[in-house]
Amino acid sequence: MTIAELQKKKSFLDTMLFMILFAGFMSIIIGIFVHWVLLFLIICIVALFVQQDVYKKLNLEFKKVHVKKMIESIIPGLTFVPEQGFEAEFVFKSNILRKFTKYKSEDYLAGCINGKNFESADVLITEVVSTGKTTTEIIRFLGRLFVVDFDKKFEHDVYISTDGNHTPAIRSELTKVKTESIEFNKKFKIYSESEHSAFYLLTPRFMEHIEKFSKVAKHVMFAFKNQKAYIAVYTERDTFNVKFLDTIDENYIENVRVELKLLEDLIDFVP
Repeated sequence: MTIAELQKKKSFLDTMLFMILFAGFMSIIIGIFVHWVLLFLIICIVALFVQQDVYKKLNLEFKKVHVKKMIESIIPGLTFVPEQGFEAEFVFKSNILRKFTKYKSEDYLAGCINGKNFESADVLITEVVSTGKTTTEIIRFLGRLFVVDFDKKFEHDVYISTDGNHTPAIRSELTKVKTESIEFNKKFKIYSESEHSAFYLLTPRFMEHIEKFSKVAKHVMFAFKNQKAYIAVYTERDTFNVKFLDTIDENYIENVRVELKLLEDLIDFVP
């Protein structure tokens, strides 16, 4: 389908979704007085699930055709597989993100930019919390994970986080490291088995790069392991997904350029 055809279909789905939600809400209100409305509410819920399935297929077609085409036109040779992501074991083994109840990954992108091989994918990690009476799903990470070849090799892993509440999966053998920069220590939490490995990485120039790149998102976590740099960028959104009431047009396609610019900046960041 063309962009115009996708938008037309999406507008129809948005309208139907709004009507289903409105009908479900009204059935709850009326149901206080009329018991048979429960059946209507069940029908609305079933219709909502069907609607979401259709929406997912539309989203996948948009990414497979139009997002893929845009990526290839900007940076030829990259591999983009919307329905694929990082395996959970791979992510949690890196220790850059903590493991919780649910894990999902999609929109896999890989290739070589400026001589550096990389992989990236969206990652969603949620925790299901039950109090006995209610069950709540809390988002612990929603963003993009990048894995880039790193020229330096470390004797010990080094982890850096921009926020104490979003630290990597810190192992017990790791200790907190402080640099000579008081301002850097205020902004970042650094962990490693060895201060030497941390200081070997954190040259004044590289610390400037980290400070600059950390401003691209609300939270950024770094892990340097086995000649690879893992960067988890907490963006609070799915990178290429089109959501309810979004408009699919040329301006939206331009968002892909923004994401690829972020990727190029990240490649430049890794020495």
